[in-house]
Amino acid sequence: GGPPFPEVIPGARENEYIGLQSIAEMGEWVVLRENKPKCLPFFWNMVTGEKSWEAPLSIKSAGVAELLAKWSTELTERGIEPGPEAWP
Repeated sequence: GGPPFPEVIPGARENEYIGLQSIAEMGEWVVLRENKPKCLPFFWNMVTGEKSWEAPLSIKSAGVAELLAKWSTELTERGIEPGPEAWP
């Protein structure tokens, strides 16, 4: 299991979600975290609506799953806006 997932409610702008931060997007998966400290990310499939605390295979095989978890737990509540150089 793990804790229940927060609801994913898209905001007015692209990549904006109410009460959540989008840390990354890989294919159809969006990596989201709640706006609170020491928060682990969860993975949301924008096509199927599936949510997972476990990184999907495509993200694991890219080798960034641990990095995303580390990054998410270290972010402040406001988070960061990564520059375009963060994701090729």
